[in-house]
Amino acid sequence: MRRWSNEPLPPAPHIAVIANDAIGNFVIATSMAVMLRRRFPSARLELWSGSRVRELVGPGCVFDALNEFLREPEETVRARAAQSSSLDLVINIEDSEQARALPRLLCGAATRVCGPALTESGESLAWPDDDRGALWADRAWTSLDVRARHPFLQSPYIGEFFCRLAYLEGDVPQAQVRQEQWDGEQPDVLIAMSASLPEKIWSNEGWVSALEGLRDRGLSVGLVGAAPGAQKAHWLGVDAEDDVVKRGLAVDLRGALRLPQVVSAMMRARLVLTLDNGIMHLAATTPVPVVALFRHGIHRLWKPSWGHVDGVVAGQGKPVATITAAEVTAACSRALAAPPCNVT
Repeated sequence: MRRWSNEPLPPAPHIAVIANDAIGNFVIATSMAVMLRRRFPSARLELWSGSRVRELVGPGCVFDALNEFLREPEETVRARAAQSSSLDLVINIEDSEQARALPRLLCGAATRVCGPALTESGESLAWPDDDRGALWADRAWTSLDVRARHPFLQSPYIGEFFCRLAYLEGDVPQAQVRQEQWDGEQPDVLIAMSASLPEKIWSNEGWVSALEGLRDRGLSVGLVGAAPGAQKAHWLGVDAEDDVVKRGLAVDLRGALRLPQVVSAMMRARLVLTLDNGIMHLAATTPVPVVALFRHGIHRLWKPSWGHVDGVVAGQGKPVATITAAEVTAACSRALAAPPCNVT
C-alpha cells in the first residue's frame, strides 16, 4: 500500500471508492466518479459503501459495482476484499475507523491509496507532502478562509474538495443518480423532515406554519422518507412527520417509493422543502427548486454547487430549530416564482 500523489495509472485502471452510505456522501461520490471516468474512460469503478445506497446502484449508475462493508462483520468484509483483486487505486472519502482500516485489506503491493488509511501497525498513513496533503490535514473545512488557505479550490463545497484531493482537475460536474419511473399521484411539493442530528431538526410549529401556507396557495404536499418504523430507528423527526400527516397537511409517502423513484417524483415537482439530509442532495441533481434548512457554517461546506438550492441558514452557533417559519415561507415563495433551473 503506497500513498498516491498523482502518479500515472494504467490505461484502464481498477479503482475502488470508499464512502459512507449516507445519501449525501453517496451523491458526492458519484460526482467524483464522473470526473474519474472523464480522466480514465476505460476504468472499472467499484463503490465500497453500505446497504442504504443499494437502491441507487444499478443500471444507469456511474459505479460498476457496489461492495457493502459498513456495519458488516469483519470476516465478511475480509472475504469481499479478497475477491476484489488487482486494484490500482483506492480512494477513501470516509474517516470512520472501519473505513480507515479497509484500504489495507484492498491494497496489494502496487496499489496506491488516496485518503484516510491505516498501516498494518495501525498507524495513520502519512498524508502526501503536497498541497492536497495540506487540505487532508486541515480540520477547519467550514471556515470562511478555507479557499484562501488552499487556492486550488474554486468553491467551499465538500464535493469539490474530494475531487481535488483525488487530483481531478477541471469543472466539477453535477452528481449523477439513477431514476425509476413512479406512477403515483404527483404532489406539487415534496418535503423531507428527518435528519441524523438534533441540531438539524426544525420545529414542529415551523413545519405546520409553512405547510399551512403551501396549502393556502392550493399546493399539494407529499412527505418522503424511510418507512416510519425505519425512520424512527435511524433518524430524528418522526414525531413532527406524524403530526403533519395527522393534520392533513401532507400525504404520507414514507417508504412507498424507492430512492430512484423519489428522484423521478422530484423531477416533476414544483418545489422540494427539506432539511440538510439525503433528500436535499438527491433533489439538487434535478431541475426542481429546493429550499433547504442549514446550520451556519455547514451551509458553506454541504450546500451543493449545482441545481437550484436556496439555503435558509440558522444564526451562527444556533440550531436549525431557531429558523422562523416566515424565513422559510419567504424562501418557498421565491423558489416557486423562479424559472426552472436547467440541470445538465
